[in-house]
Amino acid sequence: MKPSVVAPLTRSFTGKLNPNPGILDLLPTLKLEPRQRYLLVLELLNYDYTGILIISGREFYRQYRLPLSGESRSFGAGPESSRIIPLWTSLNEAIEVQLQFVPTNGKQAPMDYVPFARFDLRAYNSQQLPIQLESLLPYRATISSDKAVYLETSRLYIPSYKAAVDGVEVPVQVSADGYVIIPVNPGTHKVTLEYIAPLTLRISFWLGAASWAAWGVALLLLRSSPFGRDAGEFGRGA
Repeated sequence: MKPSVVAPLTRSFTGKLNPNPGILDLLPTLKLEPRQRYLLVLELLNYDYTGILIISGREFYRQYRLPLSGESRSFGAGPESSRIIPLWTSLNEAIEVQLQFVPTNGKQAPMDYVPFARFDLRAYNSQQLPIQLESLLPYRATISSDKAVYLETSRLYIPSYKAAVDGVEVPVQVSADGYVIIPVNPGTHKVTLEYIAPLTLRISFWLGAASWAAWGVALLLLRSSPFGRDAGEFGRGA
């Protein structure tokens, strides 16, 4: 699920050189209110964004290596990358956060990135999002949609996953990126996803557990037997 970014981005990050000449301080700073969630939406310009983007404030620190800070669709400057960063503070008072950029391509100086990007800081209510994640183990979520969709989960696909929508089993499918996806009809639905291990795997697990338990019992019996005590006395005497 990608939040809507249809509204135009009218604000721009300018910048000034940090006392450390390799760092660009982006302006303006951003204010985060307590108990409020935000989306920092960026529109990157025609730069080579090879470098490190830092967001810092009171008891707050994030660092993103660009152009890619993870997978191809995570936040970054790549062709498929997200341009959205969720922000919030766990403190009970508002804080200001400062964005900084450290270029590492060896070709451009920090001030070459001014203006840095267009942006908007958008407050949102997490309870109104179309996907409400309730549990990871097992995976449980509530999804609301006005049309038929596929819910892409965070689980890499392997056989034996079982999915249900409102308690009714549905076929598990695999996305182009190799993740489990679940078909969901229009409306609001409860989705669950569980891994049901094959019988042979479960038997192997319990056989292994029983073997370790038997080994532990045998060790305890050996230590409590006369032979075990004598061996211990001999070892201490030596």
